[in-house]
Amino acid sequence: MIIIHNSDQMQCQMHSWQSDQVILVPTMGNLHRGHQQLIQHAQSLGNRTVVSIFVNPIQFNQASDYERYPRTFEADLQHLEKMHVDAVFAPDESQIYPDGISNTLAMPATPLANEFCGRHRPGHFSGVCAVVARLFEIIPAHSAVFGEKDFQQLLIIQHLVKALGYPINIVPVETQRESDGLAYSSRNQYLTQEQRRTAPWLYKILTRAQCNYTASNSQEIQAESVKLLEEHGFKVEYFNLCDASDLTPIHAHTQRIVILCAAWLGQTRLIDNILFENP
Repeated sequence: MIIIHNSDQMQCQMHSWQSDQVILVPTMGNLHRGHQQLIQHAQSLGNRTVVSIFVNPIQFNQASDYERYPRTFEADLQHLEKMHVDAVFAPDESQIYPDGISNTLAMPATPLANEFCGRHRPGHFSGVCAVVARLFEIIPAHSAVFGEKDFQQLLIIQHLVKALGYPINIVPVETQRESDGLAYSSRNQYLTQEQRRTAPWLYKILTRAQCNYTASNSQEIQAESVKLLEEHGFKVEYFNLCDASDLTPIHAHTQRIVILCAAWLGQTRLIDNILFENP
């Protein structure tokens, strides 16, 4: 496994692999079993896998959140070595933003970036798009994999690739979960023991909403689901049934539906979703 910190060296490595199918797995480190599934899927798609590790300062709304994000670089490297990853790209801020953060170009806008998580975390998706665009410039891979747990982010990155004309395939990977249904996330470690026992209710209520869905009762489902989450101690930011293609409101002929949710449990913000075909 090659460990690369310099963007020019990473580009040279990519040039040496130009005849290979290179698959990129962008991460911020602190790897868990959800990341493991992303990497395994990437390895099934090509013959070279690159995992990037970079904690991106401009996608955090508060400096304190950025500072407390877990850095577990050595443990991550050991994990990636065991998984036989071909290369790890672990740049510092100067390699990602060589002209400085303040001079980083704004990314193509999409209305999606202002809704849901974007409404509650202003500037978050601008920061995500900036780092993803830079990674795609440094690592012109054949494909990049992204988890469906961050479903809004996935759609925004697909829009970014189309808007900028990047010749890279964005591959969604199904959300990976603990045995009790809680989606794997680096944020889960912030939960207290009591909160961890409560957290699976988020997915249970999403599943219940799916089971009770009809095209005529979506508003009732949303209101009932918010009430149930609040009864279990969550502070709900949003709970919405949307068209999975563009996150617009559903209608009778919507083919694929996503139920999106973000809620706080104590000081920890959890997001999740469930995807299904309109019955």
